[in-house]
Amino acid sequence: MDDCLFCQIVNNQERTLFYETQELAVIADIAPKAKYHYLIIPKKHIGSLLESGPNDAELLGKLLHASTILAERLELDPPSYRIVINTGTAAGQTIQHLHIHFLAGQP
Repeated sequence: MDDCLFCQIVNNQERTLFYETQELAVIADIAPKAKYHYLIIPKKHIGSLLESGPNDAELLGKLLHASTILAERLELDPPSYRIVINTGTAAGQTIQHLHIHFLAGQP
């Protein structure tokens, strides 16, 4: 989608990517809520978790697995983190492109 901020970021690399595969990109959150706050974003536009379909199951698994890769790269001690998926505006989703918040480094 041309007007989707996350599509622009992951496809045109308007921001520095912390990690990337063919299917996803990880960027630092611009308003961090923890010492380490990253966004795991699929390159395929999916508006929210509710808009994902059965054909997206493998991609969703890869998005979740990216959190373990982040934890390893950040060398978290202890290796603990939280992941959050806001689904819908009433739940706090401000950009209508599925993304996972990865938060670590403080309780």
